[in-house]
Amino acid sequence: AHQNVRSAKSETNWLLLDHESDRSDRPDMLKPTPTGSGGLEELCDHLDELKALFAYAHAQYANDKGFKWEKFIFVVF
Repeated sequence: AHQNVRSAKSETNWLLLDHESDRSDRPDMLKPTPTGSGGLEELCDHLDELKALFAYAHAQYANDKGFKWEKFIFVVF
């Protein structure tokens, strides 16, 4: 899933990772939950204050001179 976020060919620009609660033998295992293409605003709609979550996102910003920045960010929530 994280390769889709990094790929220029994919519309996916974020993914959310949650703990695999059904694996008591591996509490450190993470599973991708939702993914999306609606940017950081859409990602924020999926955050849950009752869970420890991790997110990976591709953000793009541009200034008025036409310069564009592309960043990959990792969020601990």
